[in-house]
Amino acid sequence: MGILKRAINIIRSNINSNNTSDGGIADVDLDSFFQQEQCFRQTYADNAGEVLSSEEKMEQEYYGNLELPQGASFEEIKKQYRFLLKKYHPDKFNNDEKKRQLAEQVVAKLNTAYSYFENKYKT
Repeated sequence: MGILKRAINIIRSNINSNNTSDGGIADVDLDSFFQQEQCFRQTYADNAGEVLSSEEKMEQEYYGNLELPQGASFEEIKKQYRFLLKKYHPDKFNNDEKKRQLAEQVVAKLNTAYSYFENKYKT
């Protein structure tokens, strides 16, 4: 589990370290979100050491999308979902069409992951 937490911290620090020159407001690098998400999933898969079913792989991907370790509680999932939704909301990127489109993709992934966990924990 230590490697998983380190990967999450690296991803968060890389995203938070990107600044723009317009008064120091953090500019989220959406391209790196997708690269780091892939890296996060690969790191976990390398350390899993077991064959996962398609549902387990899907769940693992959803945890990666939400930047959470596997087995997180629904309260943690909900809190992280809201945090990431605010961070990557497409309305923040109205001035840059490419970033807005990428933000829409990120939000779609977040919504899919959250819907999965909402159904899993609520039923």
